[in-house]
Amino acid sequence: MLPAYRVYRPPVGVEPVAAGLWEREPAEDRAPRVVPDGCMDVISLAERDLVIAGADTVPRSVDLPAQAL
Repeated sequence: MLPAYRVYRPPVGVEPVAAGLWEREPAEDRAPRVVPDGCMDVISLAERDLVIAGADTVPRSVDLPAQAL
């Protein structure tokens, strides 16, 4: 069983604009709290929705449906 949260290095050529890539696939519906980190995020949800977020100034919750990937 793979961990629910994985971090990857950005692909070659993307390093100037991306610090890293991460993936999360919860086993159950979740709404984790995301704290501001000064970064912009491009989020692909279930390979169908694209969300651009940040740089946030306050914490917020993000809906993560179970097995969405």
